[in-house]
Amino acid sequence: MGDTLAVWVEASKEKVERYRRTVIMKDTQDQFSELKALVLIEENEVRDIYKDELYGA
Repeated sequence: MGDTLAVWVEASKEKVERYRRTVIMKDTQDQFSELKALVLIEENEVRDIYKDELYGA
């Protein structure tokens, strides 16, 4: 009985750790997506300013 419990506890710890890593990865991915979106917005604004300068708005 004790061995079975030990194996179950170990497996549960592993599941929790895997879940925690998945959540961290998802969170990191979301932040990365937000960052990419901000960079794109910045690039577009710079491009618009450059076009205005180039072609005289």
